[in-house]
Amino acid sequence: MVYLEVKTNDKKFMFNLGRLFARGEQIQIINQSEVDAKIEEETHLGYAKSFNMMIKYWQDNNLAPNIFTQPKNNMNMFLICPVRRATEDEKKLLNQTISKYEQKGIHVHYPERDTNQNPVVKGKNTGGYNICLQNATAIASANTVSIFYNPQSVGSMFDLGVTYELALKDPSRKFVLENDIKLNKNDYIEKMILKLQQKNGKDYDVIEQ
Repeated sequence: MVYLEVKTNDKKFMFNLGRLFARGEQIQIINQSEVDAKIEEETHLGYAKSFNMMIKYWQDNNLAPNIFTQPKNNMNMFLICPVRRATEDEKKLLNQTISKYEQKGIHVHYPERDTNQNPVVKGKNTGGYNICLQNATAIASANTVSIFYNPQSVGSMFDLGVTYELALKDPSRKFVLENDIKLNKNDYIEKMILKLQQKNGKDYDVIEQ
């Protein structure tokens, strides 16, 4: 059992939440009243899903995620990218990226297209737990994870945590950064992207601060 102080607006928390999910941990929320208040606010705003809702569902149902339902396939790739907040320009670039790999015979899991984004399962709202499970399982079955990095995408931080945890257990996994950007090593998530890149023996431009 892992006890969590839930802070979904914190990059490091979201990254480590992905790592816990990949490890199949059961969780217990420490700041339950704060999370409940956030969920009430999100519900009032019309949210069908959120990471607060997902974490509460994970806890309340005593779940221990199992993402190893399919073996890793060398021809599978998972694309980490913005979904809800993707701009039209980003969507065009994402489609170009997908086409580039699929023309080579690689099966690309694109969450916007290949993950069921409906959080409701058998009439019950999972808060997005089922979505996270689909994505994490697809990451586990992929030999390569490719990221189109948008620093505003909270879901990408979670997916990166899943990726990082899997890479620690299996160093043969590959990681590709699609953006032509400079990474800031003082930003927690961008530092983790750099670590994944360095594991692959690649160097990228870094912003020094």
